Amino acid sequence: MTNLSKTCKNCKQSFVLDEKDLAFLKKVGPTVGGHKFEVPTPAFCPDCRQQRRLTFRNERKLYKNTCAFSGKNIISIYSPDKPYKVYANDIWWSDKWDPCDYGRDYDFSRPFFEQFADLKKEVPCLPLLSKNSENSEYTHLETDSKNCYMNFGGHFNEDSHYNLHLFYGRDTLDCYWSDKAELCYSCFKCFNAYSLIYCYWCFNCSESAFCYDCKGCSNCFGCTGLRQKKYCYFNKQLTAEEYEKKMKEVELTPDMTDFYLEESKALWNKMPHRNLVIENSENSLGDLIKNCKNCEYIFETDDSEDCRYCDVAGLGMKDSFDITRAGYEMELCYEVMAGTFLNRTLFSNFFFDHNNDSMYIDNCFSNDHLFGCTNMHNKRYCILNKQYTKEEWEELLPRIIEHMMETGEWGEFFPSSLSPFAYNETLALDYFPLTKEEALAQGFKWKDPDPQEFSEQKVKVPASIKDTDESILQEVLSCGECGKNYRIMKEEFLFYKKMGLPVPLKCPDCRMSNLLKWRNPHKFWDRSCERCKTGLKSVYSPDRPERIFCEDCYKEALV
Repeated sequence: MTNLSKTCKNCKQSFVLDEKDLAFLKKVGPTVGGHKFEVPTPAFCPDCRQQRRLTFRNERKLYKNTCAFSGKNIISIYSPDKPYKVYANDIWWSDKWDPCDYGRDYDFSRPFFEQFADLKKEVPCLPLLSKNSENSEYTHLETDSKNCYMNFGGHFNEDSHYNLHLFYGRDTLDCYWSDKAELCYSCFKCFNAYSLIYCYWCFNCSESAFCYDCKGCSNCFGCTGLRQKKYCYFNKQLTAEEYEKKMKEVELTPDMTDFYLEESKALWNKMPHRNLVIENSENSLGDLIKNCKNCEYIFETDDSEDCRYCDVAGLGMKDSFDITRAGYEMELCYEVMAGTFLNRTLFSNFFFDHNNDSMYIDNCFSNDHLFGCTNMHNKRYCILNKQYTKEEWEELLPRIIEHMMETGEWGEFFPSSLSPFAYNETLALDYFPLTKEEALAQGFKWKDPDPQEFSEQKVKVPASIKDTDESILQEVLSCGECGKNYRIMKEEFLFYKKMGLPVPLKCPDCRMSNLLKWRNPHKFWDRSCERCKTGLKSVYSPDRPERIFCEDCYKEALV
């Protein structure tokens, strides 16, 4: 088997499918009714495949909508101008309706994707995915949480707000992908953290601020690369008394916050950086990965084996390629956006809780043997939401796959035109930024902002939280970056008081977007270790200021 060079249908750049890619495509091809179907080589390059999947994920945009079943007001990821029916969560999960009532016969005179688009506009959608949570109606992709607001993609949180992928958080705000974090603010990938402010990649740390890549540290300020240290100020060792005196001089106004961020970033740039963060992994290429084996081109993924082209995806993935925002015991899956406990599921979007032997499904839960179905749960042997017997399903599906081969649809993920969201509502904008003009020129949809959300701010926010009282809760503020209006909640205000933080001058969405800028690009460059000159791969491009070390030299430098 030899490598195959192709030109991406979207970006027109060349890309290569090597022996591992080609072997996987052959292996993952489904067998239906005794017919073995091979998956064709992809028409899109890995980046464009990723971008296409991301256009289906609205993670942080919520809207007021109306339940099409009861007429009650609900919160939804679908804005009311979208042509989709939305049912309240309790109705959607109930037996008051049946998604099979919307089933239809497959029309061999029309392309599959065209038929699927028509079906999706008819079957009621789940407004949010939020389970086992209390007093947390403004959360999405969140489970088992209490008293949370605008949290997305997290679990087991309490009294926490505006976080993305927070797990076991307590009284924490504006954090990204942190675990067991309490009293933390604007932290990026911090684990077992207590009372951290503006910290990045810190483990088992407490009572610290503006720190990067520290482990087992406490009472540190503006530090980088420290291990088991206390009372350090911009990597200078102080006594407890000296440190306490320094901290009494610190007042976090917006201007001083920006100053400390710049100073800590300058120190960070001087310190050695690992070319890639790979921990306890074998024969793997990626960044921010742990406990992986034989994996390549993966990012923010753990406990996986024989996987490729995966992003923020994985706890127990095996033999799966092109997976985005998914994981938990997934095997032999391909071109998947968001799913858990999966086996042999292909070309599908947003499905959870044991979906097996299914293809081209969307927003489905606890099913198997589905094809071209949307918004279903606890179903088997359905096509376009129509119920079949096992024998009927196995007789019809091969004919449909052959028809899709003729139309050129077989083997490709849903086209972005089928996404219910505009480009700027989805994660595609975070990873592949485009202006409105660029997005429209590339065939994506765009949602213009509501002018009513951009009224003029009528109050000056005090620079210090000491000078701010609860009257700020009555004010409509305007984001200093995008101009959009936002308000301060009482719980949020009390958190700022407790932590000595100023009321933010930017809206929650801009704050999260700025925090995500800490995330390195999900691509590789050829670099050399600054110390030993060994050639290596890195997520740091050659034009960046960071000093790049190989793993061994990095460990030696921090001793």
